[in-house]
Amino acid sequence: MSVNSVRKLIDIVRKEIDNDRLTVDNARKPADSARKLFDNERKPIDIARKHFEYGRDNLINNAI
Repeated sequence: MSVNSVRKLIDIVRKEIDNDRLTVDNARKPADSARKLFDNERKPIDIARKHFEYGRDNLINNAI
């Protein structure tokens, strides 16, 4: 999780606290937002991993 993602999460939680809306039900919203931010951070890593594995497999198959 990048520094910017953590800052966004902190801002979301602060807004909820400032608005006195941080109840049990509303506490899920920042958690969901954090989950989305984390997933968005992981997507480029997963894509890069797939490209690497595809390239590695091609090299192995071409060498055989």
